[in-house]
Amino acid sequence: MPPSDADRVEFSTLDTRVEVLDGAVCARLLHLPDRSFTIEATLDLVKGERFFGQKPPLHFHVQEEYIECTQGKLGLELDGAEHVLTQGDGRYDIRPYTDHRSYPLPLSRQDAGVTTVKFLLSAEKTDAVFELDPVFFENWYRYQDQVVAQGSRVDLVQVFCLTRVRFTP
Repeated sequence: MPPSDADRVEFSTLDTRVEVLDGAVCARLLHLPDRSFTIEATLDLVKGERFFGQKPPLHFHVQEEYIECTQGKLGLELDGAEHVLTQGDGRYDIRPYTDHRSYPLPLSRQDAGVTTVKFLLSAEKTDAVFELDPVFFENWYRYQDQVVAQGSRVDLVQVFCLTRVRFTP
């Protein structure tokens, strides 16, 4: 079995939390010393039913990313193939530049009585220009909330700022 990060994270009442999508998503900032960021994401499938019906877009990162399901069933799509992650599977390592997306499986695919999906998300430390960090994720979750839950229009300048797109001559 792959290694687990669940045994290494420490929780505190002082952990920063970002709650979005009408309480359907809560991201809790944790700390692992060998990672650029560590987040525990909690997804309430009942509160998020109207948000979770569509999968997020495929994307990739310049650094290795790690994902580990700690409650419920989480979908992880890698290069077009769906993997179902569950508690006890250990950490799944996503190589840099690999197209992927993660999403909670719907209630119909969860075990009876399960209405919450939790997972740990983290990434390796790197000197890469576009390193993912806690500030990026807080801004990204809050921007999604503005557009999806509050009905704001998508602003391409804001998207470019969030994704740290740089144009060079």
